[in-house]
Amino acid sequence: MYIPRTLKNIFHQSGIHFPAVLITGPRQSGKTTFVQNELPGVAYETFDDPLNRDFARQDPVGFLNKHGDQPVILDEIQYVPEILSYIKMRIDSDRRPGKWIMTGSQQFHLMKNVSETLSGRIAILELPPFNIAEAEKGRRTSLSSVIWNGLFPEPFLYPAKRDLWIKSYLQTYLERDVRQLENIRDFRAFEIFVQMIAAHHAQEFHPATLARNCGVTQPTIKSWAKTLETSYLAIMLPPFFNNFGK
Repeated sequence: MYIPRTLKNIFHQSGIHFPAVLITGPRQSGKTTFVQNELPGVAYETFDDPLNRDFARQDPVGFLNKHGDQPVILDEIQYVPEILSYIKMRIDSDRRPGKWIMTGSQQFHLMKNVSETLSGRIAILELPPFNIAEAEKGRRTSLSSVIWNGLFPEPFLYPAKRDLWIKSYLQTYLERDVRQLENIRDFRAFEIFVQMIAAHHAQEFHPATLARNCGVTQPTIKSWAKTLETSYLAIMLPPFFNNFGK
């Protein structure tokens, strides 16, 4: 079931003006579903496939030649960041808009590579989980169900899967994303940290309390919090100051 996203209009406008478009956002927020439904018939390659990853790393020119001059969707681009420099060369020789459509799930490292390589050549858009307007298009809902099931597409549309989905999501996050972002030695302590952050949603961030409860240092807690931000699992809101100099 595809629910049209609010990002739809700006996505198509970006494809008219930029040679490349990058859709970022947390894992399983609907990025792949979005681009495939908005661009039906466009060639699709995913770097979740280890064969594609190896091909792109060993022969990036050959990989990019697969689809000739046709537009292509490159899913999970963060797994092969080295291919961005080759895409840059293609764009510099052919700036036709909408040729390269990419998705990615890791904020800091992906943005660093993109900003260094494709600056001025790419539109960067963020696709979070459903907002309320999108959710109401999919099914009748209530505030209590939104709070309990969340707005990630899978548990929202199929509430019976909620508990299994959360468990699988956390396991995948720990085994794949975190290992790439952070050298974490005690995964059990990190898992407790994630659970405590979820339990303290919309409250003040107190590294000292979290460090004491997780049995790690405050610098470790701050580093882990940055990891959650990098992978879109947490948003840290800065305090409001009347003094803009602060």
